Amino acid sequence: CKFVVKNIDTTGDNILDRPLAKIGEKALFTRELEEELLQGTIDLIVHSLKDMPTTLPDRCCIGAIMEREDPSDSLVLRKDLIHLNKTEQNINMKYIINDCSHCVQTFGTSSLRRIAQLRNLSENVVIKDVRGNLNTRLDKLDNQPKHGYDCLILATAGLKRAGFNDRISLRLTDGDWYHAVSQGALDFTDIGIFRTDDQFECRLQNSVRLGRSVANKLIDMGVKDILKRL
Repeated sequence: CKFVVKNIDTTGDNILDRPLAKIGEKALFTRELEEELLQGTIDLIVHSLKDMPTTLPDRCCIGAIMEREDPSDSLVLRKDLIHLNKTEQNINMKYIINDCSHCVQTFGTSSLRRIAQLRNLSENVVIKDVRGNLNTRLDKLDNQPKHGYDCLILATAGLKRAGFNDRISLRLTDGDWYHAVSQGALDFTDIGIFRTDDQFECRLQNSVRLGRSVANKLIDMGVKDILKRL
């Protein structure tokens, strides 16, 4: 079976001069994809489940969700600061913010969730918005001093999938840091390939088709439904 991959830029990809929260639109990373799917110019959408809005357009169906990667966030230090996590055995975010404040002062992130958690750890932490794909963000961190980042907070799954495991200075795990809903999972959205009349049955059946445990599938679907009701 042969697939043709079509890359499509979305509103979230194209507007890079302001934080996502200030753009003021929904479905920033999905709307253009869904429009092409409904027009019939593409047959299937593959993207991050955490970017999915809680309500899909009519006729769109989550056909399947892949087994989730590591859902955590990770701290990525600028290359000249990597020695910090090699000299300390019990490095954590409190250590970075409180004991390394002389060299780690400015955090890069565009996520309101991450900003809120940083503020909770310290009101004095400096946070700057950072946009762009993973390579662009890492280049801004390491090679563009004008941006002034000392570190970034990024999704662990994205770093691993792109082959940047060695850039992970610290995994931010449950208990002291909370990741986004559905982070680390990829989903397939379609309008007919796996379609049944009942979306719940549609998604449940195809979790089995792709070898994914029904229990994990139900967790992702349940959390999304809670968000929708909130």
